This record gives sequence, C-alpha cells and structure tokens, in this order.
Amino acid sequence: MQTLTEAEYLSEAEPKLRQVFADDNPFTTPFKPSVSERLIIAPYKFIIEPPLTEAVITAASSIGDQGCYLSLLWRDETGSEPAHWYIPLSEFHHAYIGDENHQALIAYENPFFSLSENAIYSSQGEWGIIVTHEWFGLLGGTPEFISVIRSCVPDIGQQVLKFLEHIKDCKESNGSGTTLEWVRPLLTHIYGEEMTKLLMLEAGLAQFKQKGMKFLI
Repeated sequence: MQTLTEAEYLSEAEPKLRQVFADDNPFTTPFKPSVSERLIIAPYKFIIEPPLTEAVITAASSIGDQGCYLSLLWRDETGSEPAHWYIPLSEFHHAYIGDENHQALIAYENPFFSLSENAIYSSQGEWGIIVTHEWFGLLGGTPEFISVIRSCVPDIGQQVLKFLEHIKDCKESNGSGTTLEWVRPLLTHIYGEEMTKLLMLEAGLAQFKQKGMKFLI
C-alpha cells in the first residue's frame, strides 16, 4: 500500500477518478456519461463489505487492474491526515478491511477513515465506487467489470430496493422534515426514467392517479 500526497493524488489518481465520476457528490448525478453500467448498492455506510469486497478484487483483476486507489471525500483541508492511497489488489483486504486481529492499514493511518465518505476506483479509470454516510453507495464501470460483479454478487441488482426501503422508512418516520428531493433524480441518473418509475412503484414511493403517477418523493 502506498500513501499518496495531495500533489501525487492530483497528478496520478484524480485523473482516473474523473474518468468515472464527474464530481464527488453522490447525491446529484456524479457518473460520467461514458460510464454505461451503474448501480445503487445498499446497505453500505462509509465502507463496502464482503461479499462485494471479494467481487471487486475478482472483477478488477479480470480487466487487468493490478491495484486501485482510495480517496477520502471528507478530508482534513490542512492535509495533516493521509487521505489518498494506492492499494495493490493483493493487499486490499489487509489495507481496507483488516481482520479480527489487525486494524485496517488505512484506518491505522487515518483514524477518521471509517467515518468518511470515500471513493474506491480503478487504477485504469475503468470503474469506481462511492460509499456514502447515508447507508448506500454508487457503483459504476465497464460492462465487463459489472458482469463479473453480478456473477459474484447475484443479488446486487436488487440492492437498490433495500436503499428505497430505507428511504421510505426515513420518510414515514420523519415526514415532511426529511428532504428527499435528490432521490428521484439520482435514480433516473442510474437507471433511466422508465426503470425509475417501476422501482418507485415497487418500493411504494409512487402512486397511480387517473392521468398518470404521483411521486411521493
């Protein structure tokens, strides 16, 4: 694992990040138009977990990646704490997750890692994941990469429904005090207009009216 300075990130890693994500805000429309395969993944808060971690290693290896980058999106502006790393795939578990006997190397370097939104992304700019503080993540990449992910995690295409269940629970528990205007545009960005309508119907977040549908968010 290699810790990157901010200058090294800007010259080496950020160009790869920007091949996947136009910006770092997961609550808008972050994917570049060239990223044809996109998914909302849930439940994930701040970090991804097995079996997705193993799937990422397998899928990244299958398209020729030797490693990946990880960048904290919430980071110390003074630069006093490390915020960017290059991780060989062979070290990913040890560096990112750790085990019952060892703290993850990244968490050891930056104690705020497990409380920071972050991006994991291809060393070739072929795929990327943003993990948020709101119980979900965004995953996108080439068809080849996503095909391997789907084969390793067969239910990954249904995880968006878990995300929408969470959104529905938030709405029902907090009512008008919950701001959810970002949900439908994000869904449309990921899945397109027609699939978004179907997903919201299935999740109980839309209702039929005589002349069409009324969205509840």
